[in-house]
Amino acid sequence: MSASVITVIGGGASSVSFIYAILNGLGRYGCHSNVSIFLVDKQSQCGRGLAYSEDCSTNILNTRAEIISPFPDQSGHFYNWLLANREVWEDDFPDIELCPQAFLPRPLFGLYLAHMIQFLVKKAVGLGCQLIPVHDEVVSMSFSHDGRVVVLTKGNLSFPSDHVVLSCGNARSLEYRHLAGAEGFFSSPYPIKRTCRLIQKQASVAIVGSRLSAIDAVIGLTANGHEGSITLHSRTGALPSVRGTQGRYKPTILTPETVRSCISRAGVVRLEDVLRWTTQELALEGKPVGMADWPTMCSQRPAVEFLEAEIDAAHHPRFWQSVLYSTNAVLDLIWPAMPDEDKKIFLGYSSWWMAYRVSIPIENALKIKSLLESGQLSIIKGELEVIECNGRFILEVVNQSDRSYRDYDSVVVATGTPRDVSKFDNPLVQNILQQGIGCVDPFGGVKVSTESGGLINHLGHVDDRITVLGELTSGAFFFTSALEINARHSTIRAEYVLARLALTSDAYSNGLKARLLA
Repeated sequence: MSASVITVIGGGASSVSFIYAILNGLGRYGCHSNVSIFLVDKQSQCGRGLAYSEDCSTNILNTRAEIISPFPDQSGHFYNWLLANREVWEDDFPDIELCPQAFLPRPLFGLYLAHMIQFLVKKAVGLGCQLIPVHDEVVSMSFSHDGRVVVLTKGNLSFPSDHVVLSCGNARSLEYRHLAGAEGFFSSPYPIKRTCRLIQKQASVAIVGSRLSAIDAVIGLTANGHEGSITLHSRTGALPSVRGTQGRYKPTILTPETVRSCISRAGVVRLEDVLRWTTQELALEGKPVGMADWPTMCSQRPAVEFLEAEIDAAHHPRFWQSVLYSTNAVLDLIWPAMPDEDKKIFLGYSSWWMAYRVSIPIENALKIKSLLESGQLSIIKGELEVIECNGRFILEVVNQSDRSYRDYDSVVVATGTPRDVSKFDNPLVQNILQQGIGCVDPFGGVKVSTESGGLINHLGHVDDRITVLGELTSGAFFFTSALEINARHSTIRAEYVLARLALTSDAYSNGLKARLLA
């Protein structure tokens, strides 16, 4: 057997999941000799990615410790590792008291992921293959005469590869690139400890966004002694809901079987189907469920009043939240089967869906409420038309017919990874688009095959040499920021890669290749 080279670009959680699945497959099928896996990541520690980088401990997970895991077959692996490896993390996180229900610091999960890379390096050696982490930034790709994909780095390294995995993770936005280099402007709040260091304690700060990244920025700034005013600028003005005490829920109606049956019968999944299934699932709680009142659902009471009600409710199980969280099992089936017109309608409400679906722990809600009550924090609702800098930052805000101008000492963009991939601050992604190796998906990210995860080029052809994971697949699968979903996708994609490189048993490989060609 000739040597096989797999190059994984990006060293975050999805890459950990993918490599774990690849090595498990190699061990299972016994085809592991002459396999080299290069993991190329610009972060100093492979495994962490941007989401879980070394940063303030105020950045906390929004999933309970007992559940979170990058491995679909090992729920709670993170928490079990913490229990068994206290000597690894306790010196860096001395104030943590382990509890299964705790929302732990994201940097602690990043430390765990970095150790998982070390574990996977050893696992590869035990199998007779090799996993080689490389600290560098990939900037372009090309193709050699023999059909291999050549990965090129900023440090002038070249990796001719039989298969490439794009797992670029989260990215800053290029939307306000005209402000790059302006003192006091931050295209992302992360790392928050750097942002806190560079912003004067008395400065007036505008934070663009009001969801998880914005919450991290507010809490990080104030925990590090910021005394100036902080204003959240948000199109909807909506804060995230607050997580209740409920555990995991297994749906009866909103299931993969229901979705597949609908696709088999009708060929599509309509928004009205999803709404009906969700309503039926919610009715199982035994409480009356009326028709969705969209004007009420897509609005919030004043922020303090909203948080007071949410905090009170969060002391109890919230069944509707458990139903929404359970959609992780079906969203990647529903979205590819939904007609474009339905997708466009839903995306118009997606900010509100995210406010309900992606909740914050009660401890963060209490901090935000206190800051609002003190007057240090405020929220301004409206479309942000322009940000200009003329000594100070001027923000032009439009809310219905009202147009106003606000000025600040500093601006922090905390809107998360852009869905529009043309605004993705990643030189490799922009290079891929410019060369036509990939193309923009109008619903987010780059176009990929929903069957194989293969990158689709500008001619509409699937390049089965290049697999895409995570945020870059948002157009294909909609919700690509949940660890659980990305871990599942990574595991499935690993099996496709093994089959494509003929690293599985012949029967499995032939069956999978037939499905890919069908």
